[in-house]
Amino acid sequence: MNRPLTALSLLALLAACDNYEPFFTEVPDQLTEEELPPGTEDPTEDSDIVRFEERNDIGGGYAESIDYNAANDTFLVDNLPFDGENVFQRGAAVAQLNSDGVAAPGARGYAVYDADITVPDFLTSGAVDQIVPYRAIRGVSSVLNDDGTPRTSFAIVRTGGYGDYGFGGWTYNRSGPVILPTTGQAQWEGDYAGLRIYTGAFIGDGDRDSLEYTTGDMIISIDTDDFNSTGAVKGRVFNRQRFDRNGNPLPVGTFQNFYADGLPSPDINFVISEGTEVLNEDGELAGRVINQVVKRGNVVDYEVGNYYAVVAGDTTTGDGGEIAGVIVVQSEDYFIDGLFAQETGGYILPRAEP
Repeated sequence: MNRPLTALSLLALLAACDNYEPFFTEVPDQLTEEELPPGTEDPTEDSDIVRFEERNDIGGGYAESIDYNAANDTFLVDNLPFDGENVFQRGAAVAQLNSDGVAAPGARGYAVYDADITVPDFLTSGAVDQIVPYRAIRGVSSVLNDDGTPRTSFAIVRTGGYGDYGFGGWTYNRSGPVILPTTGQAQWEGDYAGLRIYTGAFIGDGDRDSLEYTTGDMIISIDTDDFNSTGAVKGRVFNRQRFDRNGNPLPVGTFQNFYADGLPSPDINFVISEGTEVLNEDGELAGRVINQVVKRGNVVDYEVGNYYAVVAGDTTTGDGGEIAGVIVVQSEDYFIDGLFAQETGGYILPRAEP
């Protein structure tokens, strides 16, 4: 049985959208270890871990062999139709994300890559139009292991070229072991960046672009002492911003005036559950996320989805380790009934500094 928030507490949550008020439930309905994304089988706290999006009936999980080539700063992405010749080049349109791709405290460390928009016909050399836009976002840890590999990384591939969500995928990984905290509380914070795509063939010519970039700040905290049986994890994405495919800022609505300010982008909140081992002994996390808005006078669930993450490094000493992962949420458009959005964001969060 879910324990509902009271009407008063919901109104307080919606009125004070800059404050973090987590949702909670008494039942173990978050994802468990067995429901982690596919990838590394039988991992341990000492092993490398790779996770990727499970293939689904809305186009997710089709991207395969998402490999970064550092020599020429490109991405190789397989199994996506009409995405050029599988090579994504560094894009320059989004200055907010056009960095070296390295996540570091106080700096947005994620980079954007674009697929080709035409490919030559193999016989005539004439231009074959591709499905556009295909975009990729990459993030890597600023901490390198002894062999030169980054401690964590993530990649997201999505397209805005279909009438529905189209085909794409995501992956994140940890390279090296983890030492988890055994007592007390710990906190990690950093940057979030993602791709937002819409259903609806008319998108791109009117109120919504077919693909947008999103950014935000993110924080994850772990309490190892309570709940007594499992511990607990809370987190949120806040200060969210949206940009069109050319990098132009888009208006973001507030709870006070959606129509004047644009599409609402409230904080994305982790759901806190008792009875579920949200953080397992191998350093992996998975759970639900949700936020709410007032629509036509009613409080309704708005963006609903899941978070997936892995803890890396030694959390008990030194730099305190980091957390890397992906969030996927879906929502019905606030203004246009029957129009749906999917946002997929990645994050690499260093240990919070005093």
